[in-house]
Amino acid sequence: IYKKIKNEVIDGKISDTKFNKEIKIKKCIVQYDAKTKINFGSFSIKKNQKIALVGPSGSGKSSFIDMLLRLFDPKVGSINLDNTNIKNFKIENYRKLFGLIPQDPYLYNDTIYNNIVCGRDNISKDEVIKAAKLANADHFINEKRKKYNTIIGDRGVLLSGGEKQRISIARALVGSPDILIFDEATSSLDSKSELVVQKAIERILKFKTAIIIAHRFSTIKNADKIIVINDKKIQDIG
Repeated sequence: IYKKIKNEVIDGKISDTKFNKEIKIKKCIVQYDAKTKINFGSFSIKKNQKIALVGPSGSGKSSFIDMLLRLFDPKVGSINLDNTNIKNFKIENYRKLFGLIPQDPYLYNDTIYNNIVCGRDNISKDEVIKAAKLANADHFINEKRKKYNTIIGDRGVLLSGGEKQRISIARALVGSPDILIFDEATSSLDSKSELVVQKAIERILKFKTAIIIAHRFSTIKNADKIIVINDKKIQDIG
């Protein structure tokens, strides 16, 4: 017997989704069950600001990202995009504001080009190359025999860790998102690969709003605001 799971995230009606000034987190509390809740309090993310989220594993950093992307809604409080509650926006349109670079990028057994485009039919070749250059990936791609048409194997097994992460960054950039989310983007890399990826990140951050989840100081040293999450609540902001 299969039980249908009710989706509690209700789609909004506003299609025109733009990020002009700031996102405001207002007294948000996420509750998973009677015993587990995370208090994110109130703070803002202004356009072109770099926000770092730090804290031990399990403290709630990824839950904040899931809430921001509307994978679930806060039990208490609200999130406003330029004074409009994000619940009022069409979810598909709202999520296009974000580009996610995860810790472990999922790559397909396909060409580098198709992995960057990732099924989107409105992306041009020039946009792919521009994104790859920004991600510090164009150089190593052009060193390969088939360049952008190189097959990379299941989960990108034929690439190094740093190469995979730069492809993941290019994939996020090619959709021209307003806000980039780096979820431990360099934590699984060796020091040499981290340096190359870090240079790409620093280049990108000059032009974007960013939320950076990280343990390493090198990743967050240039953040405008650091938010410390510990013991299921925001401990400090500075």
